[in-house]
Amino acid sequence: MRGVVDVGLTIPTFLVLIIVAISIHSAMTIPQMALVIAALAWLWPTRTIRAQVLSMRDVHMWHVARLSGSSGLKIIFTELMPNLLPYLAASLVGAVAAAVLASLGLEALGLGANDAPTIA
Repeated sequence: MRGVVDVGLTIPTFLVLIIVAISIHSAMTIPQMALVIAALAWLWPTRTIRAQVLSMRDVHMWHVARLSGSSGLKIIFTELMPNLLPYLAASLVGAVAAAVLASLGLEALGLGANDAPTIA
């Protein structure tokens, strides 16, 4: 999985969005545009969260929880997730901001969704 993320990060995301938008522009709807953006937006948060989990792995509370007989799932939900929630929230905010900017970029190029509501 790490290799897929590394390869995906080398591909310019906005260029892929432009190519996909050009190829299906005549029938692109808002859910399709959101799906394409979401398919490319998970790469950076995945790498960030993985790095944070790997850095948390060496904390002694994990070893204490394992020695006290806690199962793997219990350690994940009682030790890992509470410490990871701020990073998940920050990644979510960053991903939403990037998705909005990508959508606006496609709209500015005239490649946005055809069924988008307008003010006029």
